[in-house]
Amino acid sequence: MRFMLLGLLFWAGNSLATNVEKGQAHILDWDGGARSSFKLEGDWWYFESQLLQPAEVLNAPKNLTLKVPGARKEQGLSGQGYGTYGTEIHVDQSFKPRDLSVWMGGPGFASESWIYRLGPTGLELGELLAHVVQGKVGKTVEEERAFEVSEAAILKSIAPGDRLLFVMQLSNQFHARGSAPFAPEFGESDFANHKKLTEHLVDFFCFGVFVVFGVYHLLLFYLRRNDRASIGFSAVCFSMAIRVAMTGRFLNLAYGPLTDDWTVLAYRIEYASIGMIVISLTSFLQDVLSFDRKALVNRIIIGVSILQIGVASFTPATFFTYSILPTNLLILIAAIAGLYWVAKAIRVGTPMARPIALSLLCMVGFSFVDILKVHVVHQLPYVAGLGVVLAILIQSGILAYQFSRAFVEKEQLNHELLKTYGALEDELKKRKKLVAKNDEL
Repeated sequence: MRFMLLGLLFWAGNSLATNVEKGQAHILDWDGGARSSFKLEGDWWYFESQLLQPAEVLNAPKNLTLKVPGARKEQGLSGQGYGTYGTEIHVDQSFKPRDLSVWMGGPGFASESWIYRLGPTGLELGELLAHVVQGKVGKTVEEERAFEVSEAAILKSIAPGDRLLFVMQLSNQFHARGSAPFAPEFGESDFANHKKLTEHLVDFFCFGVFVVFGVYHLLLFYLRRNDRASIGFSAVCFSMAIRVAMTGRFLNLAYGPLTDDWTVLAYRIEYASIGMIVISLTSFLQDVLSFDRKALVNRIIIGVSILQIGVASFTPATFFTYSILPTNLLILIAAIAGLYWVAKAIRVGTPMARPIALSLLCMVGFSFVDILKVHVVHQLPYVAGLGVVLAILIQSGILAYQFSRAFVEKEQLNHELLKTYGALEDELKKRKKLVAKNDEL
């Protein structure tokens, strides 16, 4: 969900591509309004299966280029792999001297980048302007740590005529097609901070929504103890809040850069929360649709969820390199089983079965897109989280509808009771008058 919201927010800005041709790019001046930022998209120098330092890139033969962004497999290389990207940036004479910022792109891959100002001849390194680390670049699955935080840096005193060397080591042992999924983006000095602030605001928004939903339905359960659907849905919302809170951006904002051990622990909790979400959602559907909790399919889903929690909690850290696949498979299994329940409920005419089917279809479809991203088309966005959020919103609407209907029925019953009470009062007065007349006679 966060990635989709960020995409919509960033799309509203005006970012243009600066074409990189054979490792060469040119920065022209811009007014900061009509052209607020530019991306280094195009053909970067590429050194396959080599993690080169900037000085080595400067002097190495440059025989191969690779598109950024672009899938490795579509450009004649194997899917998984590692290498070094490089480009030389020429600052045009029309450029007004000032600070710039660079945003390294969205999360989901491991990279380490350097930006140097080149010397007068362009053959030696000058001042180091930025050094940005996103995750841990690795030659093997065991060494790599894909990162969930997008980083940025400030480039001081960029002047007309400057020549900059941009070197990026990148490993992608995770996706079947592999690539540099995002192009670095330059902008004014406050541009990168705006990007990161937007990410943090989206995180806090998502966290707040889940907490409010969780507390609200917990209070509903307190008011109606016999309605277990509310407590099940509250557990789903709190599990989603835990998942959001355990992501890198949220923790980095609160505590700064995390050590490797703390990062792994945060990811363990995050991925374990998926099993908690599925168990809670299963319990919720059982209560809403009145299904037998001892049914075989229920036991299978809960068993798989507990297994997923155990895997996330106790397996080696390399599990997280392949975390998306088992996570989405679990969501698919639970959602397909849920669709089976809902199909039965629709056949027997159970109320609200069709909206529940819609929410589960969101989970299935969006999880399938994420699996395609891992194994087929790397340029697709991560959307499984959005599918879960849509499912939660639909389920929340179902609960809200049920409670509103219950309250309306209660008000109608109270109104009818008051009418009946008033009619009884009137009848009692008539009877008293008749008794009084009889006594007079």
